[in-house]
Amino acid sequence: MLDYLEEAVSRTPDKEAVVAFKTETKQETRLTYRALDEISSRIAANLRKLGIGTGDVVSFELPTWWEFTALHIACLKIGAISNPLMIILRERELKFMLAQAQTRVLIVPSTFRGFNYGGMAHGLRGDLPDLAHVFVIGGDPEDSFERLLAPEDPGERSVPAAALNPDSVIELLYTSGTTGEAKGVMH
Repeated sequence: MLDYLEEAVSRTPDKEAVVAFKTETKQETRLTYRALDEISSRIAANLRKLGIGTGDVVSFELPTWWEFTALHIACLKIGAISNPLMIILRERELKFMLAQAQTRVLIVPSTFRGFNYGGMAHGLRGDLPDLAHVFVIGGDPEDSFERLLAPEDPGERSVPAAALNPDSVIELLYTSGTTGEAKGVMH
């Protein structure tokens, strides 16, 4: 699953892999294949330190920011299941989806288009016993997503790639639920 990324890092490490623009802050981020690989490895290692691994669901409700791509790759590296959620979802839908998926980690922006996603995510925690961690991009130091970007300690070993096979569930996507409750589709 990570073969194409590994090949790109090997052949063209300094070629741009991701170009992202945050309209609210006018911040542009450009990541090379090498940088994307390094960042996703740091996220994977820090998720692993939190006990997240094979089969655990990591949900993220994000716009199309660079963090979205890095999180999905990090999940692949440790065998976790990424669960990208539409940015327009609110408490009722999120509570249902996060509970059904038994989400262990949720990542959201602090605010986006005037809505307080960080506050909403923390407000849901009491109703979701499986939700062990909430990280907020641009959040306070205790819940900041930026904590997942911290480099590994020099004495620690890198996170080994998860043993994925063609039958491994790597992603969970929810349907719109137009005929009832949303359904989680395993990919």
